[in-house]
Amino acid sequence: YMTEALDLVINFFLKEVRLDKVYCGCVVKNAASKKVMENNNMKLEKVIPKYVELSDGLHDMYLYSKEKIK
Repeated sequence: YMTEALDLVINFFLKEVRLDKVYCGCVVKNAASKKVMENNNMKLEKVIPKYVELSDGLHDMYLYSKEKIK
């Protein structure tokens, strides 16, 4: 259900709040979150090295985005 939930959140911010672009991120080792963003047709913007601190240390982060359709 996360793919559907993220779709609702993205659409709310693009349509109701009227943002031009929405960003989401997840740690590189989180394959499930990466798949949710890709299933929502989000674009991988970049990998940010050692950006997220978890209990086992610093981790790289994927930064995804989705733009409003014009």
